[in-house]
Amino acid sequence: MPEKYRKISKKLIELRETARTLALAGHFDDAQLRKIEADALEAEEIKEAQSKLNKDYRIAKNKLLTKNRMEIGKFHESRTLKRDLLISQLHLLEESGKNRVNVLKSKPTQKKRVGKEATSDSFLITTRGIVSRKAVTHDDKKLPPLLPPNVKQSQSPKPKEKSNEPINQDVPESEVKLDQ
Repeated sequence: MPEKYRKISKKLIELRETARTLALAGHFDDAQLRKIEADALEAEEIKEAQSKLNKDYRIAKNKLLTKNRMEIGKFHESRTLKRDLLISQLHLLEESGKNRVNVLKSKPTQKKRVGKEATSDSFLITTRGIVSRKAVTHDDKKLPPLLPPNVKQSQSPKPKEKSNEPINQDVPESEVKLDQ
């Protein structure tokens, strides 16, 4: 039991002192009566102190449990608010995504000519209005097929098309045969 509840009353202290002085004086019968009276008072005080301790314990426990319930309630409330906020943000993102998809489906890509020298295939206007230039390819500006580095010159394939350039008459026939 804590020290707070173990204090004895002044009356009990006086009864014990009188019993001791009577015993020292030789009045053993009166001392025995005072001792029995003091023991009964002590038992009663112990019982009261125990009931007071139990009562204080219950009050402290109830305060703690009430405080704990309030904290749990606040936690659940804040959790619910944050969860609802996240759910609403998720719904907004889903709606904006759906709107974006609907807009993209409703506006197909449009081809539009830009400028006089541009062809219809050289520029493309997208659904967001961004103009992008397509790469213009011309077959006559391509390089001839390149040879792989591990192929020897003698194994290289000969060009299929003959060139339209005139044959140089100054070159001897032996060199011409080597070129072809």
